[in-house]
Amino acid sequence: MNILIDLNRKPEDYRLKNCVVDEIEEISRDQFETFQYYPTARFGAITNNLHRLPEDTEDIRHCILLLDADGNDGFIVNPHGADYARYSAFIPNARQLYRLNQYPSLAEFNDRMNRMVDRFTSEAIQGHKKGSYVLDISDVESACGFETFDRDLFTEMMSERNEFIDVEENNGDLYLTINPAYITAIPRELSQKDLDVICAKHILWMNDAGGERANLSNCILRNLSLYGTDLSYCVCCSAVFENCDMHSTAFINSDFEKTQFLNCCMQDTYFERATLSDAVFEDCDISNSIINDCRLTNAVMRDCDLDKTNPTGCDLEGFRYVESDITESDSPGLSPIL
Repeated sequence: MNILIDLNRKPEDYRLKNCVVDEIEEISRDQFETFQYYPTARFGAITNNLHRLPEDTEDIRHCILLLDADGNDGFIVNPHGADYARYSAFIPNARQLYRLNQYPSLAEFNDRMNRMVDRFTSEAIQGHKKGSYVLDISDVESACGFETFDRDLFTEMMSERNEFIDVEENNGDLYLTINPAYITAIPRELSQKDLDVICAKHILWMNDAGGERANLSNCILRNLSLYGTDLSYCVCCSAVFENCDMHSTAFINSDFEKTQFLNCCMQDTYFERATLSDAVFEDCDISNSIINDCRLTNAVMRDCDLDKTNPTGCDLEGFRYVESDITESDSPGLSPIL
């Protein structure tokens, strides 16, 4: 969403004035732009309406709304007895606000349609199967009861939601394709057999012999062994490794963003150009390991053994370790939190 607005630097407060729009006047685009650049000059649209404005009181400012005849924006002006804009403010989408205020029934209809779109968007996200969902529009009409409902408008509004990448209507049904960014993956717990198969396919993939790149994102791995495995280029975002044997495992160009390592054996592990942003290491033995050219932004290590482990060339912004043993490592830039 883009919005044109006048931003104030370090405002002291936002105590607002109670303004009543008594007069509305459309002005040409040229006049609108002239007012933008010279807001305190004498202005015919203000002079013409000045005599129609009631006198301001302590609690109420009586104003003129100047609308761009070729656009949607406007200026609210409080002349306070003068023939220029003694007080004024830019109002984005002023025309729409004016119409909704002029026709309360339109505002109610807009609100009703928005509620229906919000409700059935949420139902589609929660009830989809493999990213697809079929919505019977008659169910939406029933949810509206006897109130006014516009099928075509509802379909158009659904197609404009970021949650959907495709919306098609067929015989009263809407076929919705969910945007993958809005699909919350259900964590999958892997067995040792599952992991072995994934690793075997990954080795084939790395050697251009078929297979498949390892993707452990949103997976839970408990009491599993990765001993001596090469998982370079794997994707493991938001995964959980708990009580896993990761001794002598290689992770080159791998992605572990938001991943948790809990009580894992990670001695002699090799992290090279890996992404570990927002990762959590807790009660892990990471001694005698190499962590080189990795992104450790906002990562944290709690109660970990980092003996003879030296993160080098890493992005350490926001990285912290809590009560971790680094007595024999030389890691300038680390900020302990005790």
